[in-house]
Amino acid sequence: MNPAYPNLYPDPETLQIFGVVTAFIHKTRDTD
Repeated sequence: MNPAYPNLYPDPETLQIFGVVTAFIHKTRDTD
């Protein structure tokens, strides 16, 4: 998954995983 090409594979699963990972990172940074 290359963030430089977000429209290359607009799969619902990929978008969902990306959203979960992003939310997890933001939550971790917020806690830190």
